[in-house]
Amino acid sequence: MVSSRPSPVTITTTEACQIKFIDRENFLEMLKDSSIALNAGVELGREVHSTFIDVHDLLLARSSTEKLARLLLSWVADESGNRDVRLDHNFTHEEMAQMIGSSRETVTRLLGDMKRRELIRLEGSTLVISDRIGLQAIVS
Repeated sequence: MVSSRPSPVTITTTEACQIKFIDRENFLEMLKDSSIALNAGVELGREVHSTFIDVHDLLLARSSTEKLARLLLSWVADESGNRDVRLDHNFTHEEMAQMIGSSRETVTRLLGDMKRRELIRLEGSTLVISDRIGLQAIVS
């Protein structure tokens, strides 16, 4: 909105959400209030920092195995301990491959390897991380 250009990205939500629309003129008018502008700047800074960390982590990974382990761990970062964690994300192997810059076949093979090593398991269509410490060892 601020740049007066269409966004070069599209967004797909992974669960139901509610979206509010504010037209550009009203948004820019709201930004004239210094407290709103400050809050918008703080939130933008958080988003940029979070995105930088995600990209940095993926670029630092030396292998597809490490990238996939980092991705899975990022989805359960708010959970504590090494107990079983069920992933809410229902991404396809193709979607996960796109997220880590790999192929679907590689993701399928790596998930199979992780299952054999008992780091993860499937319960129906739910992916369960059964050994977070083992996944963390891959990324260390």
